[in-house]
Amino acid sequence: MKKQLNDQIEISFPETFHVMNDEEMKRQFSNAKNRIAAKNDENHTVLSVGWSEPLNLVTGIFVTESSFLDGYYKRGAKGLKNFKKEKSITNTICGREAKGFAFSYLTDDGSTVQNGAVTAFKRGKRIYIVEYISGSTDMLYCNMAYDMVIGSIKMINKVQ
Repeated sequence: MKKQLNDQIEISFPETFHVMNDEEMKRQFSNAKNRIAAKNDENHTVLSVGWSEPLNLVTGIFVTESSFLDGYYKRGAKGLKNFKKEKSITNTICGREAKGFAFSYLTDDGSTVQNGAVTAFKRGKRIYIVEYISGSTDMLYCNMAYDMVIGSIKMINKVQ
């Protein structure tokens, strides 16, 4: 299913996912503002795309894709049990290289390993993150769904 985000990009979620409603978003994310997400209940997998407010001249210098990823890592390491970066990843989004990392952590009760990945890219004056989080042991499925979203991203309007 195709979704347009803030008049700049278009993404598609795999057909086995449903777009999360407001209640699901509030349960899953501490801040659901500027984010769209889809979930596959059977595989316990959430895919999401989030974006920043437009960066001005000053913040545009200091806020980069790398700083977004650093902040993501620090929040994970601080708030999630045994959060660890598993490996660095590189994707191509709209013909440009985008960096990210795969990660894992334990649920609060320590009984389940959660896996995920995050990639950041800049488009105009916004920074976007694409991520997945899953409790599934089927990593091939998770990575394929994530790669489908990454590969679906299309620029739809010219950005100044």
